[in-house]
Amino acid sequence: MPADHLLPVPFAHELGTALPQAPLDSELRALLADLAARGAVLSASDGRLRCEAPAGALDAALRAQLVGRKDEILGYLRASEGNAPAVIRAQPAARHLPASLSWSQERFWVLDQWEGADAATYHITDAVHLRGPLCVDALRRALDDLAGRHDILRTVLRVEDGVPMQVARPHLPLPFSVGDLEEVSSDRRLHEARRRAAKDRATPFDLERGPLARVLLQRLAADEHVLSLTMHHLIADGWSLGVFLAELSTLYRAYERNTAPRLPPLPLQYRDYALWQREQATGEQLVLQRDYWRDTLRGAPPRIELPLDRPRPLQSTHRSATHQVRLPGSLHRALCSLANETGTTLFAVVAACLQAVLGRWTGQRDLVIGTVVAGRHLLELEPLLGCFVNFLPLRGQLVPGDTLARLIRATARTALDAYAHQDLPFEEIVRAVNPPRIAHTNPLYNVGLILHNYPARVALSDRLTLTHLPIDPCFAPLDLNFMAWDARDAAGGLVFTCHYDAALFHEDTIASVVETLTATLRIAVDHPDTPVDAVPRVAAGAAELTRQPSEPAAVLRPAASGAVRLELAQLWLRVLGLRELNMDDSFWDVGGTSLLAVRLMAEIRRQFAVDLPLVTITENPTVNLLARALQPTRAPLPASPLVRLQEQGAGIPLFAVPGGAMDAIEFTHLVRHLGPERPFYAFQPVGLDGRQPPHTSVEEMARSYIEALRAVRPDGPYFLAGHSFGGRVAFEMAQRLVASGEKVPLLAIFDGDAPVGTGARLAGNDDAWRLRNLTSILERFFGRAVDIGPEVFQRPVDEQLRVLAESLRAAGIFAEGDDESRLRNFLEVSRATTRASDAYRPAGGAALAIVLFRAEEEIERSRRGQGISQFHGDDQLGWDALARGPVQVEVVPGDHVTLMAPPQVATLSERLSRHLRAADRHLGVA
Repeated sequence: MPADHLLPVPFAHELGTALPQAPLDSELRALLADLAARGAVLSASDGRLRCEAPAGALDAALRAQLVGRKDEILGYLRASEGNAPAVIRAQPAARHLPASLSWSQERFWVLDQWEGADAATYHITDAVHLRGPLCVDALRRALDDLAGRHDILRTVLRVEDGVPMQVARPHLPLPFSVGDLEEVSSDRRLHEARRRAAKDRATPFDLERGPLARVLLQRLAADEHVLSLTMHHLIADGWSLGVFLAELSTLYRAYERNTAPRLPPLPLQYRDYALWQREQATGEQLVLQRDYWRDTLRGAPPRIELPLDRPRPLQSTHRSATHQVRLPGSLHRALCSLANETGTTLFAVVAACLQAVLGRWTGQRDLVIGTVVAGRHLLELEPLLGCFVNFLPLRGQLVPGDTLARLIRATARTALDAYAHQDLPFEEIVRAVNPPRIAHTNPLYNVGLILHNYPARVALSDRLTLTHLPIDPCFAPLDLNFMAWDARDAAGGLVFTCHYDAALFHEDTIASVVETLTATLRIAVDHPDTPVDAVPRVAAGAAELTRQPSEPAAVLRPAASGAVRLELAQLWLRVLGLRELNMDDSFWDVGGTSLLAVRLMAEIRRQFAVDLPLVTITENPTVNLLARALQPTRAPLPASPLVRLQEQGAGIPLFAVPGGAMDAIEFTHLVRHLGPERPFYAFQPVGLDGRQPPHTSVEEMARSYIEALRAVRPDGPYFLAGHSFGGRVAFEMAQRLVASGEKVPLLAIFDGDAPVGTGARLAGNDDAWRLRNLTSILERFFGRAVDIGPEVFQRPVDEQLRVLAESLRAAGIFAEGDDESRLRNFLEVSRATTRASDAYRPAGGAALAIVLFRAEEEIERSRRGQGISQFHGDDQLGWDALARGPVQVEVVPGDHVTLMAPPQVATLSERLSRHLRAADRHLGVA
């Protein structure tokens, strides 16, 4: 090997693990990845370390790290000298002739044929949020240069005698579209940009005409843009996105400064690699690899039998949904330390804990999960665009009595063996193993884990800041696919995402799986000798009450009918003695008898003040049907605004007021996390069902809610809570209860400001603003995108209501049959709430102990000068001026809406429970 040699990236980009011959610690791996992303090349000569990098690519901090870790890098170079890969021969003269596809390309071409010409299943998209002055002309010239530099960006596919071939066209510009979002309201622009990027991702490519990549630039303001790149998997993989952006940065900087761009010439084109890979397919080494996979996977189960929320459909749509959390930096660092202590990798730690959780959840001990390797272990492949990835199944055995530490080491050995046999294409692995085929299911594994090791992204220029903008995939090839990566921002931590098949799972179930995995990771750090059979089980969530197999989307809905369903479900559980219930289960199929039917009707009569004939349960035997039968009968009756969300427990109940015109459903996640320790009641805003006019003042709401509260708990003490505007109503209730001689030891306010001062309020009180705001709230609470353009909210209000109702039904937030009348009721309540809030001037007088839970993201907005100006810099949001008692501030993750939704609600629940127990002890009832 020559004295000078380049440093190969020492791990697979998608996997984030070291190659067997030269293990490195996680910090050094991250440093080398960062350098690679910036276009830096390291070499060693006569014991000296050299670094060549594009101008401006290395900052002072990186240079200091290079100096500080020089000896380690040199040691790695020396250790790698005996592992120099064979050089792939470049064939420049044949660049524009047809060539065979690589194994990876062939895989995606076959899959694309199954999906059909209109499918956009195998597209990858990367988007970045740019702040600062952007030179569009320099960006356009940089993109043109990239299209000329990489043949794969000009490659199209031709089918000759049924065999696909790739051809690089001599000239094929990269499509570059520019859109302007300045007509969209400022608070919706980023959301709209993400929606349009997702729509662009879903637009099919013409494989024969090309090009198979496109770029979209969206202008949010003069100095704010979103840049998104979409490519077909036939020409790119995750690593390619990083190469593309790094080279785009180098070219853009040059054109911005009117200097000649300098990029090192490419040693190869992707076509050269595809031909070389085909030539290697008959070697003895691949025969040995085929034998390895056949022996390793012999007798393995065809898939992990996951407990599904809904029956697996005969014709799967593979519709994707995403659940994402961020593990704190302290846990991330502890996991890396555990990997070093056990002589393994972060991937091995996470994979072992995932297998432990899956084993406890399913009862299986023989588990196969899949992962992805970058396939770029040859030096010449690092700077290329193209699809190099391969898929590897990893088989794990959960041995009784094994500890987490032993499982981590065993998983590391399995992974290293798999990496050593990664050259056999996945199709050939499947052919060698010949597993049982299951229609519409990935062969060999249905659960995946990918640990991305993304280097820090390079800004296009020194005048631009860059933030990654995730675009959720629209297709779920696996039942569950877990991905994690270093956040690499000021907050730090490990971003953990689960893409799942929404036809099979409810989001609450996935949230519970991710929470259990997080808890297991913490156990592995704190107590690595914990037996695998002692790790937590995936808990059944509140979704058990609301799963409807006939509906593919979330069914917790902000409506009066939703509240009736929940109350009925609680009655059924209590009467039938069940722990779980499906909304479409027949009363007679889950243990119902004639005597129990009589009891159920009596409970309905007591709770709903409705006398239904006994035959009603025969005609309407499910919760859904009974709720529809019950709803009309409530019209002439003075309905209570109180909703019983949780009636178990002997503790002092908590009574909560929802925010604005939202209903009691917003507390369901919080109820599940608080558990059965104490009853939980919530108040439903009057008027949402359209049968009564809404309350017109805070004082009227407080009087009505106190009357309903005393009907179930005549005497105090009382624990009260309120979210947003509901905090004002809860405050007025507390004032009145204390004035009447009752005790209110705790008033919890969830991210709500005090009714003080005359400062500027949030802009927008028209109906279009209200509907846009409702859309944003529902999207964040349910974690579902509502496909509606900003232009809709410029139409007449009746048209806005009709289109929004259609969009909410399409998103699964509204049920079939829910129409614009629900939204019209919302507008009536919202208008009344706004007037009531503006007019409210509390008399004060009572000393109250307030705990204010502030959303972390709203605090950041306030620091940037956004939100309500009068509270900028006021941590207590004005409550100290009214409380006449202590105001404690608890900062919890999330924004004004998502603090009430998974996963952030787990922190809110834990903090709230602590204060509730403290109040119990103060009263002497702990």
